[in-house]
Amino acid sequence: MKIFVIQKEYQIVSFKKIHIPKIMNLYNLAYNREKPLKTFNYKLDKTPYGNPIGYLMKYKKIIVGFYVIIPIVIKLKNKKVKGGLSVLTMTHPEHQRKGIFKKLAKKTYNTAKKRGYKFVVSFSVNKNSVDGFKKLGFFTEPIYHRNIFSRNKKIDKYPTLFENKFPNEIEKLWEYFESKNEFNIQPFKNKKYFDWRYIKNPTKYYTIFQKGKYFIILKKYRGILNIVDFFGNVSDLNKKIIDIAIKEAKRMNCHEITTWWPNTKNLKIDKSMSKKIKTPNYFVIKKIDSNLTSEILELRKWYFTMADSDIF
Repeated sequence: MKIFVIQKEYQIVSFKKIHIPKIMNLYNLAYNREKPLKTFNYKLDKTPYGNPIGYLMKYKKIIVGFYVIIPIVIKLKNKKVKGGLSVLTMTHPEHQRKGIFKKLAKKTYNTAKKRGYKFVVSFSVNKNSVDGFKKLGFFTEPIYHRNIFSRNKKIDKYPTLFENKFPNEIEKLWEYFESKNEFNIQPFKNKKYFDWRYIKNPTKYYTIFQKGKYFIILKKYRGILNIVDFFGNVSDLNKKIIDIAIKEAKRMNCHEITTWWPNTKNLKIDKSMSKKIKTPNYFVIKKIDSNLTSEILELRKWYFTMADSDIF
């Protein structure tokens, strides 16, 4: 078995905001695709729960690796628990298979543990990276998309769709959203969360809101309409979500509608209107506090939507 050792020319350094342009360049090399600087400025900025924890690997004076987690808060049986969301992992193509990811991850988790983090999670690890997380002791599960399609059904009229409009009432809608209470583990969402997750985010979202009833967030990407998030307390919420998505997909010339639909009693979906498909995304999670309940490792115990992944 081949064992790779980090040579003396390699050095781990703490992430600082001045590194962001070079991190962006490394991302372009590592993934062979480009994202704008404003996206990295957003992802690596302070969240409502604190600053990101990240480390870079330098080879001589060149950044060849980067790993970061951003602080999040979940509700575990109604108790707030702080953890880290793994959002950016990258290694320079010429420096792969040298243990860089493992070194950076362990350093990051040690710092997170000292700062009171209880776990590290991601809802968007691709199949090429999942083995690396397994080697670090992560539990992994595939996430299934729910592809939704029209059966030539008549679509009701709904309130106007807006771009990036997030009324203050959505905090109360989320607070009283009954379906999430079927799960022991839920994301913690308040006004600060919505401001950070959507309003400060440079991504364009489409929103539809009916006061006191429901709120739905959509995103268009390469001809696919993603149902990113939704909540409300109307008896036919699932019908409204699907009808609105079908209507807007036609208007925006989208050829597909997809979502991560939570398996709840109150949001049962007509199987003739959807198809369950395995995605290239994985849920990965690791406890960094041994006293934390192992229940957190079970995806079926989580209420989650696409809003809990940084890629949607």
